Amino acid sequence: MSASKSRLRTATGGRPHSTLNGEKIKTSHGVRKLKIPSAPIEQLRNVAKTNQETAAYIANLESEREVLFERIQALQEHLIRDQDVIGGLKSKISQLTMGASSFTSTLTTSHPVDYGATSGNASVITPANCVDFLRNRPMILAYFLGFDEDFLDFSCSVNKTVQPLFFGYSSRQLNRIAECFSLFQELSSNIQRLEFIPTCVAKVQKIFMTNSVLNLIRDPKSGKFECLIDGKEMHYEITEQTSSVAHALEKQEVFVQNQNSLSESLHLDVIFNPNCNPSIIIPIGNDATLYIISQKTGKYNSYSPEDQIVAIFLSYLLKPLYNEHLKFLNLMKEVELRRNICTFEKSLLSKSNFSLLLPFLFSVINSYTGANDADIFIVGEDSFYSFDVVEGRLKKKQYPFTGIPKLIVETKKQFVTDRLNSHECKEFDSAIDMWSLNKCYAGFPIIVDNNVVAVLCMIDKIASNSFTGWDIDFLYSISSSLAVVLPQCLESSGENVTNLSMTNLKTFTNLISNISKEKMNEKDALSILSKPLYDLFKFEWFAIYTKNQRDIVKRLVSLHNGENYDKSVLNDESAINIFNLDSLIVASDIIQIVALVKPDIPIAQTMLIAHNEKVAIVAFNICSLDEVHKSLFTASLSIISDAIEIDAMKEEIVDNRNAGTSLRNVLDVTTTAIQSEDPFLSILTMLCDLITMNTFSLFQYDKKSQNYQMFMVGKDTRPVQVSADDSLIDYASGLDEPVLIEKFASSNYGASKILHIFPFFTHVLVVPFDKANNVFAVFVGESITLNYDTLLNYFYPIILCFYKNYVLLNQKAISPYSTSEFFNSKLLDSEISARLFSVTNLTETQCIEVVVKMFQNLDLLAAMQTDSEAIAETALAIRSAYNNLPFHNWLHAIDTTQFVYSCLIRGRMRRYFSPLQMAALLLGSLCHDVGHTGVNTTFHVKTKSNIYFAFGEQSPLERYHATIAAKVLEQSPIFPGIDTASFWKFFINIIVATDMVRHFEFLESFKGIVDRFEYGKELHRLILAQFLVKCGNVANTTRPFDVALFFGKALLEEYQNQTDQEKEVNVELTKFGDTDGMPLWEIEIAFYTGIVSPMLKLLSRMTPDLNDFNIQMEDNKMQWGDYGRRQTQNQS
Repeated sequence: MSASKSRLRTATGGRPHSTLNGEKIKTSHGVRKLKIPSAPIEQLRNVAKTNQETAAYIANLESEREVLFERIQALQEHLIRDQDVIGGLKSKISQLTMGASSFTSTLTTSHPVDYGATSGNASVITPANCVDFLRNRPMILAYFLGFDEDFLDFSCSVNKTVQPLFFGYSSRQLNRIAECFSLFQELSSNIQRLEFIPTCVAKVQKIFMTNSVLNLIRDPKSGKFECLIDGKEMHYEITEQTSSVAHALEKQEVFVQNQNSLSESLHLDVIFNPNCNPSIIIPIGNDATLYIISQKTGKYNSYSPEDQIVAIFLSYLLKPLYNEHLKFLNLMKEVELRRNICTFEKSLLSKSNFSLLLPFLFSVINSYTGANDADIFIVGEDSFYSFDVVEGRLKKKQYPFTGIPKLIVETKKQFVTDRLNSHECKEFDSAIDMWSLNKCYAGFPIIVDNNVVAVLCMIDKIASNSFTGWDIDFLYSISSSLAVVLPQCLESSGENVTNLSMTNLKTFTNLISNISKEKMNEKDALSILSKPLYDLFKFEWFAIYTKNQRDIVKRLVSLHNGENYDKSVLNDESAINIFNLDSLIVASDIIQIVALVKPDIPIAQTMLIAHNEKVAIVAFNICSLDEVHKSLFTASLSIISDAIEIDAMKEEIVDNRNAGTSLRNVLDVTTTAIQSEDPFLSILTMLCDLITMNTFSLFQYDKKSQNYQMFMVGKDTRPVQVSADDSLIDYASGLDEPVLIEKFASSNYGASKILHIFPFFTHVLVVPFDKANNVFAVFVGESITLNYDTLLNYFYPIILCFYKNYVLLNQKAISPYSTSEFFNSKLLDSEISARLFSVTNLTETQCIEVVVKMFQNLDLLAAMQTDSEAIAETALAIRSAYNNLPFHNWLHAIDTTQFVYSCLIRGRMRRYFSPLQMAALLLGSLCHDVGHTGVNTTFHVKTKSNIYFAFGEQSPLERYHATIAAKVLEQSPIFPGIDTASFWKFFINIIVATDMVRHFEFLESFKGIVDRFEYGKELHRLILAQFLVKCGNVANTTRPFDVALFFGKALLEEYQNQTDQEKEVNVELTKFGDTDGMPLWEIEIAFYTGIVSPMLKLLSRMTPDLNDFNIQMEDNKMQWGDYGRRQTQNQS
């Protein structure tokens, strides 16, 4: 052994030694050589043999080294690939599950995994039990998903002989997670495709290594779950008594079943899994599940904790995809349903006899619902009959009046079942129902004149066990439509049909004769008159609307199948527009009808509307649209109009009497309250007594404690603090009008702390006083007078005045400006509207005064239901919303608003706008740059800022300003008086118009109307308002040159600051912010010429009185030229 080592050291570069004896000599060149003495041949042979053995050993070692190097390199490459995969997967987990911690929390709390008893010492793992150990304790998955930190330490302590198997199987486990992500990726691109479900099932089969995966999806119409079993679309009602699926859905937990038998009570599980194989149920939200059945045999046929973790992860991953896909599926089905109904109804009108109707009807039912058979049972005097079409001729079949059709006739309701037989339904009679024995069944009444004239039935859905909710909706709709053509078909078949028009004409004549003066004076005259009209016209939906002198439309009565209906039939816009249409409107076009009715009203087939200047009556699905019934319907309008007129006169008389008495009482109470020491407390106490409540308290939100304080209380009550989270307090703080809560202890707010604050009570009346400051009153008592709402209406305005007086007397001064300076200002109205307005010369207080006087001088306070103090408070709030920037600041806002105000006053443009629109115009000008951060829209688009992502690519900065401004106004005292659709439409669109990126788009809009402006068109007024604010936005160009110079320098400073930010984020630099670019005076002249001048010329064209703005701008442009020349001379 020592000899070998000696040889190895010599051969591999150790210190050499020779087995030969020789002496060293020098050559003439100074090179040492060995002088080999003569030696025996045997010694030379030994040396040669030794050298050969050494060379062979070295070659063998080098070969082994190369092999080891290759294996090391392969392992390193494999490790790098695994690290890349792990990194990619971890990145996807971070993106898709919003962080490992979020998923871990969900996984460990909602889906705890039991690893069993296999968790233990790494030393016990052997090649024989390694796979079992990892199946029951999938450590790589737990580590990868972030809720087990032991994998690395544990894996290092595993026996080295087991490590290859340990890491190999762990890699397979990790690959299943990768397959889950692959499935997610593929499904993401198929959300709006029908291949979504098959793709998902196929991939899940691969992940769980089985060919048996059921995808159960909830039918939104019926609530049943549908799935494909042996190629058939099956529908089942899943409950805890029928299937384990219900447990998984309710708990939103993966359910694993590894037993070899299933409970017989869960009969659907037996259908899904007839061989009782191990199964795993994965809930995907509330409307879908994956039912996975193992097909493995032997040792690993059951599902392990590894499978459970993969299933939980898959459930979490697929939920958002399924939610979107199911929305898409249901939308497509809804569209298909409506399309099919529309197609059916269009084709139905031409089917005037049974020879045409029946083949068409049965073909449609088979095509659209998959029904294997269908029939119409027509109601005779004492029997049913139906028709077959044989070679174009009708063949009549007679049936006894019995069975399911009889049940439908008597109840006038549909009948639907998944399996029809005598056990499931006692009304089953083989004499008429035998054709549908043990098949799914759906029957619907066809009703004409409130009588069932026929029953439409369909049975035996092809390749399914039940009709879907969509099938039922379709049959329900066509049953109603058949009522239109069935009488004609019956008449053509030789059956006797009553002359409906003549009968109803006689009925209407008797109705008119029976209307007496006493009936017209009854309290519910309209409802009394409406019921006979229903009996006459048999309409499904009926409504009466009235319009007052202020064009406010109100619904008086609604009926559904003759019963009172407490909602409107028409949508709000349609209810207003019908008074502008023809006096008689007849329609059978479903598209036209759907546009008028509310979404929750089922689609109607016919519509009849009659109206005069004050009253409109509307009916849907009327019995007939012939000329006789149209005339009768128009005549009904006159009767109803008279009843409404009489009722209005009675109400006016009673109201006048009551008003006189009530006003005298209110005056007495108010006088008494004013004379008391505390008028506000006094009037609240007297109101509490008038409505027979026991006591009261006023609550106000305290920002410091973040609780509600009781700052004024009635008798037997002590002030305390109440949490803002209290159920009643939270509800009351959001109210806009008084609300009465009866039986308070058993209401939704019964847990409120106020139960312990006040003496015993059962009723609570909440009255909001000042929503902006979170102030409201709570009255409590054991009863309340019946006319409490009337008393509140009388006292509420007076109490508000007393409240405001109380606030003024008790509040601390909050304005940072001098009150005396504000009220004693020397500013003249002419200065506020002047062309040469100089905002830079105003004090802070004068800026607020300018704003207040604008609203005063335009007479806007009354329309806004506010006062000067509220305007000043709002102006202060807006000012606080502006940032301290060189240009886009509070002074720029005042400058812009004054320009708009000057146009309204000097240009006499106020005549074009309503008061609220002028308020929107001024407030929009004042707020158009709130929250500005010193960078423009282009910057936000280039840098993809938060504002860009929040508000989109089009005008993101301006929409951000509008959002901030809306929040400021919502919290201001003027909010109640401006919160209208007209105001917000003007306000938002005015601010958006200040986007300079879209400057020429808005300019072209104004060019289109400047010479043909029409005051009556709201769009023209909006475009004009946008144009005025755009002009105001550059108003500094029309001011004295010192003001224009001030704003020009300020704007350049902002651009330069923006350029610095652009350099930091490495985006394209702003043109005007480059300090080495154009000088300020050249920028301003170019801006005046290209942007400002065209706008001011258009303004002058519309209103010549405002041409002085253009003249001043041109003068400023010349002064910018002089300024530039002076700058150039100074630099030289």
